[in-house]
Amino acid sequence: MQLLNAAPTALSHNEIELALGAPAIDRVTLYRVLDWLVESGLAHRNTDVHRVFRFSASVAGEHTTHIHFRCEHCGGVFCLDAAPPAAPSLPAGFLLSRMDFDLRGRCAHCTGKKQ
Repeated sequence: MQLLNAAPTALSHNEIELALGAPAIDRVTLYRVLDWLVESGLAHRNTDVHRVFRFSASVAGEHTTHIHFRCEHCGGVFCLDAAPPAAPSLPAGFLLSRMDFDLRGRCAHCTGKKQ
């Protein structure tokens, strides 16, 4: 959790494994721990443009108040300081349980235009 909390962007399983160090935890156990964190609501799991799962720490309601930018080059996921659009009107009998809004393109690092 400390690693996920400190990470500026969502991390892949491999990035987490490398950051923890070789003997810290075996690969299968890490997958199980990450799955448990997601099921418990302590972490988010999203798939990047390369179809790799990326994990980030979760704070109750945190990701419902802004949108995300997904870099199509490096796979990074960045939280933006912008409110998501309002949910559309749904037909009678429909119940909205989740709404995701992602912008896609290239991040500043991948475009070489850091500010």
